Amino acid sequence: MVKKRTKVLICIGVYLFCFIFVAVGAGVLYSNERDKKQCTEKIEAIVAENINTGNENRTAGDDDSGDSYAPVFEYVYNDQKYRVKSNISSYPPAFDEGEEVVIYVDPDDPVHIYVPSYKAKLILGWVFFGVGAVLVIAATIAFYFIFWKKKADDNGEEFVEYNVYDNEKYDDRIY
Repeated sequence: MVKKRTKVLICIGVYLFCFIFVAVGAGVLYSNERDKKQCTEKIEAIVAENINTGNENRTAGDDDSGDSYAPVFEYVYNDQKYRVKSNISSYPPAFDEGEEVVIYVDPDDPVHIYVPSYKAKLILGWVFFGVGAVLVIAATIAFYFIFWKKKADDNGEEFVEYNVYDNEKYDDRIY
């Protein structure tokens, strides 16, 4: 029979594992919302190139389908030209070279951009958050039935099971 302390430690470990998913999802969603609030200046940018994030010397035209590509945006803000590599990459490339894309620029830091057409970051955040929430609920239900719910015998009478190897009584019903 598993001791109560072991049960508690198992529960804590499982909940920590579950909450890691929730925390990662919440962090990604928060980051996306923060970028959206900070980057307020709408600008048309051109995708200058797609850089292979595995090897910065290759471009999307190279034949290696196992890599992902980050777009490099070129735009002008306050009469100054900027060239910014996105921190989000994908395979296949999210944008074609030469494509015009609407981006938002942080007025206080013009190299900080938000690309509203990127949905991967938002989807990733909700997937992690959702999986973590489902795991927390499932763990709570499982722990209730495994560890805390009173057991019933064949007659439907409830009893509490004790460890017979510790010379404790097995059943708390009076005979």
